[in-house]
Amino acid sequence: MAQIQNRESLMILIATILVSASAVIMNVVVIVALPTIQSSLNATINQIQWVVGAYAICLSSLILVSGSLGDIYGRKRVFVTGIIIFVIGAILSSTASNIQELIIFQAIQGTGAALMIPGSLSILVTNFPIEERGKAIGLWATSSGIITAIGPLAGGWTVENFGWSYIFLLTVPFSILGLLVTMKYIPESVKNKGKSLDIVGIVIIAISLFGISYALISAPIIGWYHEYILISLTSGIIGTIIFFIYENRIDNPIVPLKIFKDRQVLGANIITLFVYFSFVGAIFFLSLNFQQIQEYSPSETGLKLMPLVATIILFSRPGGSLVDKFGPKKQLTFSPLLLVAGMLWLSRSGINANYSMDFLPALLLIGTAVGLMIAPITKTALKVDQKYSGAASGVNNYIARISTLLTIAVLGLIMISVFNSQLNSLIQTLQIDTYQKQIILEQSNNLAEIKIPDNFTNDAKIAINNIIKTSFVSGFSWIMRVCALIALLASITSTITIEKNNE
Repeated sequence: MAQIQNRESLMILIATILVSASAVIMNVVVIVALPTIQSSLNATINQIQWVVGAYAICLSSLILVSGSLGDIYGRKRVFVTGIIIFVIGAILSSTASNIQELIIFQAIQGTGAALMIPGSLSILVTNFPIEERGKAIGLWATSSGIITAIGPLAGGWTVENFGWSYIFLLTVPFSILGLLVTMKYIPESVKNKGKSLDIVGIVIIAISLFGISYALISAPIIGWYHEYILISLTSGIIGTIIFFIYENRIDNPIVPLKIFKDRQVLGANIITLFVYFSFVGAIFFLSLNFQQIQEYSPSETGLKLMPLVATIILFSRPGGSLVDKFGPKKQLTFSPLLLVAGMLWLSRSGINANYSMDFLPALLLIGTAVGLMIAPITKTALKVDQKYSGAASGVNNYIARISTLLTIAVLGLIMISVFNSQLNSLIQTLQIDTYQKQIILEQSNNLAEIKIPDNFTNDAKIAINNIIKTSFVSGFSWIMRVCALIALLASITSTITIEKNNE
């Protein structure tokens, strides 16, 4: 019987690893492919923000209900449904012929991811005893990371040799295999039949997230005082306030606010927000920097991101063992400081940066920090009554995904503002006519993908290309400093909210 149980536990790990890896690989390969997508589909920075944003909005708004759906209808059933939708979204995305279609199809895939990601963790948590959860989460993170490690390299190589559309098919085999293992080995959870689905809450939070996201992403393009921006931002903020008031008054909320009565659970979710904001911001803009400023090919970009992924893998398993033995406080206090150091290191990079000196040390610091934090953040955030484990997993994943949305919107705003300011200032120093300056400035929202007309002189092309890169690097430096500040807030939060032992 013990042998059968061990086999079942192994299969549960394999299923959750395959599905989790699919979601993470997708995030990585899309980011690596963004410069190529922008160039191929002639998209603005605003539009490629929406490629990530559409996925993140659907993921963020629906990931909350995913936990509740699992509690009500069974975690396995919801998990399987999510995998199927995720695969459909991936296949559709590979067929997109323009940026608008890609945005829509990424929204579909984000919906599938929202249903399957919390299920992965809640299935893991509910099938392992509390004294083994940290180790199980560490193994899950490590093994997922090993599979995910092929993401940057495989994504870059695929883009370079077959085209960006094929990157969306990379996750399909993993997802289908995970689906088959799930169907055969994972038991269905006990359904909470007394709990109802909070449809009103779902609608309110979805509209609110879209409103805030639309305002933050579109404001640099159409202006902060445009009526659409004002209406969208106001509606989003008011909607968010209404959501929390409403959730606090109903019997079966999407977000059971009582889980936040535990200061450590609250702290772990705040730390999640800060850490993922910094991490995703660094990777998103680092990929653009590598390909558009350092002029690495997509496959070179994937290769140069490998040390980051490898370091996360290396430290995630011992991170799980350490939290089981010593509790989460030290890891969640000191690891973010490594993240701060990595971000500040990246802020020093210039146009002709040296990878070994300007990027590699930072990637190793960031990878070490994230690897050490995965298990303690997750275990602490899920330290709730088991009947709330699905909702708690949904909340923690919601926080992680909303941080991605905020990262793309807020840091995109900073990048566009700094880039435009620098470009406007530097272009005035060039000895080119006003018409030529205007042609360049009109494309400023494309950032480093500004197209220099062929009829410009060679000297003008060189000078303009230099100021475009200089403007981008200025924005990149500001973004890394902001990411460092946010990571520092994660460390401060840990000192205030996390106890030495969370058992």
